Amino acid sequence: MVKPLLVLVGGSLLAWVLTLAVWGTEAAPRAAWGLALTLPPAILTQSAVGLLARRHPEAGPTAVMAGTGLRMGWAVVAVSVLGGPVEKLGIPRQSLAEWTCGFYLVTLALETAALWGLLARPGAPKAGPPA
Repeated sequence: MVKPLLVLVGGSLLAWVLTLAVWGTEAAPRAAWGLALTLPPAILTQSAVGLLARRHPEAGPTAVMAGTGLRMGWAVVAVSVLGGPVEKLGIPRQSLAEWTCGFYLVTLALETAALWGLLARPGAPKAGPPA
């Protein structure tokens, strides 16, 4: 359970660093807000899904879908609520929404890779994407 969380956090931070390399330091605050709004809920839901899947493996897919829905809802509400205050810091609401959406997709891709077993321990059977 620790390795997928490390990959989630490390991959998200790597995406933020790549953002700086591509768009420059001007994008740093926007990207930081996007990351801050998406990474903590991703960590919480991935941890909860991991714990639940160990105890009740049959509930794993349902937990994944519920976690994805909660994270998506959180992102929409967070952008709606924080859009005004963040605009006072010089970050347009539209830009906040775009960066939040981008980092949501990054965390979703990392979580999906972990769930497919692409990041499984050596020797463990790997599951592939659905056929």
